[in-house]
Amino acid sequence: VSNVAPGPPYTGYQQYSTGTVTNGQAYVGTNAVFCAESAQTIYAKARARLFHQTVDAVNAHIWVFGFSDNYISATPTYSACFILNVNVISTTLIAYSRNGGVAETTSLTIPASANFATFEVIVNGTTNIVYYIDGVAVATHTTVPSSGSMVFGHGVKKFSGTTARTAYLDFIAYKQVYTSR
Repeated sequence: VSNVAPGPPYTGYQQYSTGTVTNGQAYVGTNAVFCAESAQTIYAKARARLFHQTVDAVNAHIWVFGFSDNYISATPTYSACFILNVNVISTTLIAYSRNGGVAETTSLTIPASANFATFEVIVNGTTNIVYYIDGVAVATHTTVPSSGSMVFGHGVKKFSGTTARTAYLDFIAYKQVYTSR
């Protein structure tokens, strides 16, 4: 499905935590210059475990993977990412694409919290974004971020409560293929 290598052998994983402060966060990634105009295709892939999925009246938090101008936000201005939002009312996993004031979302089935799943975001130039879970296309969006520097990564952030939230990551990778430089 993708040109990103599947990662190292699955012999271990990284675990990181928000800590116990109300606005704690943990993030693994990089400041990637995301230019849809000059890149033919942009690939992002991670094998992660979505933990703490139960609706929680006290400990609201989000999990994010992909590209975003605000590295761990539930509503970034420019993005091509997965967002798991756990709050007082519900737990939702969405494919989220946004270009300025135009957003496109697709609600998705959440993988079981006991298992790792492979998440993939492929931005095909200015044409579309395809989202995959475990190699299966789960959403295709035509709202593509047009500009701006964005960060790439995987993270978890709390909005309330003092119970630590944990993210598990087996591997993470991205690459950009340019039509010209």
